[in-house]
Formats: sequence, structure tokens, C-alpha cells
Amino acid sequence: MHYLHKILVYIPDAVTDRDNYERSELIDAIRTHAENTTEEFYQSVFDWRETDSAGSWSDEYPVNVLLAQDDVEQFIRELFGARNSQFDEIQYSLEQLENTVGTDLKHIAEHIMQKRKYLEEADGFSVMTPYYLHCVAALLHGEYRSNSYFYNTHDYTAFLYPEDINAIKKSPADWALVMFDYHN
Repeated sequence: MHYLHKILVYIPDAVTDRDNYERSELIDAIRTHAENTTEEFYQSVFDWRETDSAGSWSDEYPVNVLLAQDDVEQFIRELFGARNSQFDEIQYSLEQLENTVGTDLKHIAEHIMQKRKYLEEADGFSVMTPYYLHCVAALLHGEYRSNSYFYNTHDYTAFLYPEDINAIKKSPADWALVMFDYHN
């Protein structure tokens, strides 16, 4: 399955003196920084990826590096798009738990700890119960996953915080968003 991942880059992390770069060189440096910073997630977040372009999303993003200073409001909408996708993943997992075992964490934990074997199924509990619980916790924790759709290379988190938006609004010339097509 293919996922569009939006990689947030704090430009001073990618280039020390941006005034010495032409726009195309700056874009290449930002893209390279995003690629290098996320390379460690090979085999955990992606098994293949397109980094020179937005891959399947190239029509929407002909250049896969967006600079916040070009259009701050659109940039922030892109970030909220990723955050909304994460929220949808969290909601889906919560709905699965609610429909099978409920959302009482104490009850869920007790039942999981009492399982006699991995594949045991009883009272709505299955191997998917701890998986859905993990999905919720991992996304809220900011673990970078294939279904997080976002990664902040400056703070090493896949969770978008309100302070990130404030920092971008305060200094849009310092921020870029790189679109990668991931497969996992």
C-alpha cells in the first residue's frame, strides 16, 4: 500500500547559510535532508519509497518540497491534513476496540494479561485487541509509522503539536514540507 508522507524540515538543520543557495539548490538540500533523516525507518515505516518526486501524488505536488514562506496558510493546511489522517487512524482503532471489547483500559489490560496463548479469542478479544491499543498509543506518542503520514525531522516525532504551527507562523522562512511516496 502507498502512503503520502509529509516530512517537516526546519531549514537551518538542512543548510547553514541559505542565502548562498539558489532556490533549486535549497529545495534539493531540503529534500536530501528529509531523505537522510528518515532513512533509518527503512523496513519499519517503508519498504520502498520515492523521494525525488511525490510519486503517486506528483500531479498534486509537481515539486515535492513546499516552502512555508510561499504560502503559509496552505502549508498549515497540508500539516493539518496529515494530522487529520492520524486522527482518522486513531478513531478507527478506538472504534474497533469499542465494538469488540469496550474502551475501559484497565479491563482490556487485565484481559490481555490473562490470555493463555497468542491466538486465543474470547469475549471479543483477539490478536487484534492489543494491536489496536498499540496503534492508538503509538500515534499519540509520536512514533513514526506507515500510518502516521507525518514526521518532524527537527523534533524527531510523528506528532504535530500546536507549538509547531506557532513556530511556522512566527518564522515561515525556516520551514519546509517534503512529500514522499512510501510503500509498506
